[in-house]
Amino acid sequence: MRNYVLFMPWIILTYFSQFVYAQDPQLSLFYALPTALNPAFAGGSHHHRVIAHHRDQWPANDARYTTSYASYDTYFAKQKVGLGGVIMSDNQGFSTLKTTTIEAIASYEINLTNKLTFRPGLSLGLGQKKLADGLTYNDQFNELTGFSGKPSNETFPTSRIIYPEVGTGLLLYTSRIWVGMSGKHLSMPSMSFLGDDPQSKLPISYNFHAGIKIPLIHTPHMAYLEDERDISITPVVHYKGQGKSDQLDLGLYGIYDQLLIGAWFRGLPLIKSYNNTVNTESMVFMGGWNFGEVTLMYSYDLQASKLRGYTNGAHEINLTYIFQKKHKSGHAPMKILPCPNLHHPHKHH
Repeated sequence: MRNYVLFMPWIILTYFSQFVYAQDPQLSLFYALPTALNPAFAGGSHHHRVIAHHRDQWPANDARYTTSYASYDTYFAKQKVGLGGVIMSDNQGFSTLKTTTIEAIASYEINLTNKLTFRPGLSLGLGQKKLADGLTYNDQFNELTGFSGKPSNETFPTSRIIYPEVGTGLLLYTSRIWVGMSGKHLSMPSMSFLGDDPQSKLPISYNFHAGIKIPLIHTPHMAYLEDERDISITPVVHYKGQGKSDQLDLGLYGIYDQLLIGAWFRGLPLIKSYNNTVNTESMVFMGGWNFGEVTLMYSYDLQASKLRGYTNGAHEINLTYIFQKKHKSGHAPMKILPCPNLHHPHKHH
């Protein structure tokens, strides 16, 4: 029994490597990486923007999950088009199962009225899912000696899956309010290492995000401050679902000039999931600071479920660099997305 429990992770891996019901990596600093959240955010800063993002989930667990992103996007004012690209690398169990995607993203900006803007977006790319070489399986162990060293009878036609990535998104916003939705994996590719299987298709991932930025600079108790400062609070909501899994983030960001702090709750405490459990996943705390064109952000997930104490939560760090463009005199001010940020683009128009 002790050997069975010891090698249970490999048995589970063997089963799920045949029929992988995959889900997207989860991010806490989702608005710090808007190009991965919704392709309609492409060019949303109206500048050249480079983002590096990393998440380390459950570092106390041997089967830790790490996810890294790199993205670039820019905006062409004359054509009202945003273009960019996103690269993602996700590792499970110290690269036992590794997923890599590369996507091109595009958006188009439509001014419906003087105050209301609409942005459709599209993402196209390729993904790769790969099993590590030299894995061990349950038929290579016995109760007497443990690992036997004999070759496994488990065979796979391939240890690598290449698949198409297709996504789309929509954004509707004013200078203070935004509402958006997006969907990924619209082609629903097969994730089975045994060949195409209708039961192993990657479910479509969809999400809804919205918020309202409430400026505080003109309130009576802050009337003495400079108008150029950004002082505000921003309540946000983010709902996402994929297959039988769904999640809700409710939170609040606060901005004071160069400083951004925030906290939100992740879970669905009032709704039981498909396996009749209550989803109270975690509390998330974050902070950020702007250094001119560079912004650094960090977040920590404090587990609220029974996993607390076994995982050490999750850490995320984000580095964003915005190359400020010089606008020609007489150029009409562009409508900047009001999502939580520390870049103060309104100062440059």
